[in-house]
Amino acid sequence: MASQLTPARLRRLYRNVLRFTGNPKWQAALAAAHTAVRSQDRLCSTFEVEESASLVRVPDVSFAAGQASEWRKGRVAILLSPKLDCPAQVLKHTAEAKIPLVTVTLGSEPQASLDRLGIPTIVVEAVDAVALYRVLQESLLHARLGAGPTVIVCQKTIRQTATRHIEEYLRQKQLRRRISSKP
Repeated sequence: MASQLTPARLRRLYRNVLRFTGNPKWQAALAAAHTAVRSQDRLCSTFEVEESASLVRVPDVSFAAGQASEWRKGRVAILLSPKLDCPAQVLKHTAEAKIPLVTVTLGSEPQASLDRLGIPTIVVEAVDAVALYRVLQESLLHARLGAGPTVIVCQKTIRQTATRHIEEYLRQKQLRRRISSKP
C-alpha cells in the first residue's frame, strides 16, 4: 500500500524541511519524522536537536528498544541515530520480540546481519524528505501492526540539500506556488 501524501501533509513536510535547516545531515529525516509521528508515538535521537522540543534524547539504540518493548500495540518509537551501534543480542531480541522501533540512521550500506535477523532495512537518499516520509509511514504501519522493527538507512549525497530537493519535487508536481503561499 502506497503512503498517501495529501496536500496538507506535503505542506507540513515542506514547513518541517525549512524548520530544520540548521541540521543539514538530518534535515530531511527530521522533517519526515516530525511529519509522520503520531501523538502516542515517541520521537527519540541519540544526538541533540535544538529546533525540536518534542524530540527525546536517549543514550543509544538499546535504550530506545528497551523503552519501546514495554509499550502497548499501536505505539511506536522512531529513533534517529548516526550509527546503528547496537549489540547483536539486542538486535536479535528486538526482532524476535517484534519491538515497535523504527530506526533512522546515516550510512552507506545496511548491516547484512539485520537481514538475517529478519529486520527489514530500507535505503533512502538522505536529502529526499518525500521518500523518507513515505518509507517512514510504511515502517510505522509495519510496527503498529505488531510486525516488529525496521531500519531506514539514509545514504549521504552531495547532490543537493533537502530544501532544494523538496522544492524541485514541488516544482515538478507544479505545486511550488500553491504549497508555499498557504499558511
